[in-house]
Amino acid sequence: MAENEIIPALEREKLELERQKIRVEEEKLRQGDKIEQEKLKVEQGKLKVEQEKQKEEHRKTNLTVASIVAPLLLLFVSFGFSKISDRAKENADFEVKAAEIVLNAQNPDAAWAKAKALKKLFPDRLSKKFADTFNPKDYTAEGNPDYELQMEVFRMITANPKQKQEILDTLMRLFPGTKEWAEKLK
Repeated sequence: MAENEIIPALEREKLELERQKIRVEEEKLRQGDKIEQEKLKVEQGKLKVEQEKQKEEHRKTNLTVASIVAPLLLLFVSFGFSKISDRAKENADFEVKAAEIVLNAQNPDAAWAKAKALKKLFPDRLSKKFADTFNPKDYTAEGNPDYELQMEVFRMITANPKQKQEILDTLMRLFPGTKEWAEKLK
C-alpha cells in the first residue's frame, strides 16, 4: 500500500470512529432523555399528589370554618327571633295593661278620658284605633241597662285575653240580648 492510500484509509477509519462516537453520544442522549422523561413523570406525579393534599387541606379548612360559623349563625338567628318575640310580648303586655287601666276607671267617661290620655302619651305603642270606637254613653247605666254586665265582661277578657272568644260565646248563649254589643268586641 502506498502512502497515498494509507492516509485516506486512516481518514476513513477516523471518520468511521467519529461516526461511531457520535452514535454512542446520541444513544447516551436518548438514554439520558428517557431518564429525564422518567424524572419528569415522577415530578409530575409528586405535583399531582401535592395538589391532592392541598385540595384535601382546603376541604378540611372549609369544613372547620363551616363547623364554627354554622352554630354562630344559628345563635345569631335564634337571638334575633328571641328579641322579636320578646318585643311582641312586651307590646301585647303593654296593650293589656293599658286596657286594664282604662277598665279600672270609676265610670265610662273616666275610662274614655284615660283611653284618650294613654293614646296621646303613647302614640307609637298603642294602635291608632285605640279608644276610637269606645263611646262612654254606650256604657252608662242610663243609656245601657247591661252596663254592669258589660264591665264585668271587659274585666274577664282583660284578665283572660286568650279566652276572649270563649267568654263572648258563653255570654251570647246565656244572654241572647247581649249579642249585638258582644259581636262588637270580637
